[in-house]
Amino acid sequence: MLKSKYLLVFLTVLLFGFILAQTVNYPEYNRVLDFQIREVKDGVLYGTSKFELTNDNWFSYSGKDLKCDIYYKDKKIAFGENPEPFRLKRKSSSPITLDVQFYMDSLKDELKTFLLKDSVELEIEVKGRFSFLRIPMTKRLKTKISASGMANGIISSLMKDGGFEMTKVNLKELNPQFSLFNVGFKFKNQLPVEVLLEKITFSIYAEKAENQRLADWTFNVNEKLQQGESKEILGDAKVDNFKSALSGIVKVLNGELLYFVSGNAAVQIDGRSLLIPIKQAFELDLRTREIIIKEPNE
Repeated sequence: MLKSKYLLVFLTVLLFGFILAQTVNYPEYNRVLDFQIREVKDGVLYGTSKFELTNDNWFSYSGKDLKCDIYYKDKKIAFGENPEPFRLKRKSSSPITLDVQFYMDSLKDELKTFLLKDSVELEIEVKGRFSFLRIPMTKRLKTKISASGMANGIISSLMKDGGFEMTKVNLKELNPQFSLFNVGFKFKNQLPVEVLLEKITFSIYAEKAENQRLADWTFNVNEKLQQGESKEILGDAKVDNFKSALSGIVKVLNGELLYFVSGNAAVQIDGRSLLIPIKQAFELDLRTREIIIKEPNE
């Protein structure tokens, strides 16, 4: 008798769930509200995508595991997700934001397209699970994003390793007032298009936070470089030793001075101006006058 009651309850719940599944209006992915390129870090382009979801039911329900795949010309170029559960209020529309990461290598052949256009159209396939039944829902939407933001991300990714770097620092003169350094940079065009290297500008700082600037330097190049071609750039930078000592007296007493270099290469690609950044550091041993080039985080 007890087993029959359990079976009846189970069948009732199952029937109720089936009826509910047939009558519930599951959310509609209406449109893309916003698509932003946020930053490029370690060769990865990060962004956010905000969708509008509408719940036409007379009751609220939850959703989770919202994900998206992003396509350009039917090629998957990015993915996004929002693993946090969310609530869709009844008879209303709700904005839901996903964090997005782009595959820069898959876009390198499209660099020229992104440079020549103001915007590009992407297809976004959105997936999620809704209600206590965790019913899956999928839809493809189209949206347009800024082409320049994508281009900057591709360029940063392609130029990351060996594209633009400080290659040498020599101490030419040292006295109580200033230190004169001969600084060398290498710019290698690792992009699949011709680049006009206009100039290189950098500053030398006493601290990583870049509060105390010790020197500025600009070198005009104005030279076209084909893919794979390199250009060596040399110039002198005079550092104010008084400012340097004030910001690092402990280092002076230890006989070592650490300098931080921050700057950029100004380039043109198909008439569009872009900046390719550089951040490095070098350490001067006051006793031996030996200089070691370092990454800023070392």
